[in-house]
Amino acid sequence: MDDKPVTFSSPVIPDCTAGDTTAIELVEKHHRFFFEDGNLIFTVEGILYCVHRYYFVRDSPYFASRLPAPDARTGSTTFDPTDEIWRGITGADIDAFLSILFPLNFDSCDICSVEAWASVLHLSTKWGFASIRRLALRNLVPITDALPVERLRLAREYAVEEWILPALTALCTRPTCPTLEEARRMVDADVVVVYTVREAILTSNIPDDDTEIAYQIRLWIKLNSASTPGNLSRSKSGFQPLICFLL
Repeated sequence: MDDKPVTFSSPVIPDCTAGDTTAIELVEKHHRFFFEDGNLIFTVEGILYCVHRYYFVRDSPYFASRLPAPDARTGSTTFDPTDEIWRGITGADIDAFLSILFPLNFDSCDICSVEAWASVLHLSTKWGFASIRRLALRNLVPITDALPVERLRLAREYAVEEWILPALTALCTRPTCPTLEEARRMVDADVVVVYTVREAILTSNIPDDDTEIAYQIRLWIKLNSASTPGNLSRSKSGFQPLICFLL
């Protein structure tokens, strides 16, 4: 592993390409993710990070394709301050992600909240860390069980197809309909399908059963995707699909 620093330039990063090592001391170092033997330097929200380049190149095709070799003279590489690699990234995002890449303990994770794991999912997806993305998805499943709107939002944003139908089903069968704030976090089509199915449950004898509700949701999506109802088959329970009468 190359022991010379590789530097990403962010708006407040010192000019390491000019050998300005004293300027580094003027920037606040991250209390945990500034390693004295690190060789990948960047700033996020004015905090200086120094980590190991090797893991970014090894686990991320995105970084492997974008990281040039360290400069022979300065031992550093500088990215344009406006590079999209840091666009929209917060300190909380990068801290959560680095806590997985550089854990304090190998037998447990440092983070446990939905927000932190969502940050890990965001960056692992953006940067192509496939194994970390899978880890984030596994850890988000149990902590979003009671948060169907958040699970649905994450599923839509990060293309987690297997989460969509269960989340919609949970929203259709729970006692209360989505609040205005929840609806604002959902895509328009999901809001429509949830209210349509809930209306079907209230105004008909459709069984209040997860399997039947999931069938009605799939039917609604199919009908609206095709734009032509065509011939409708009966559901497994024998009830004629009722959503078609609400379209």
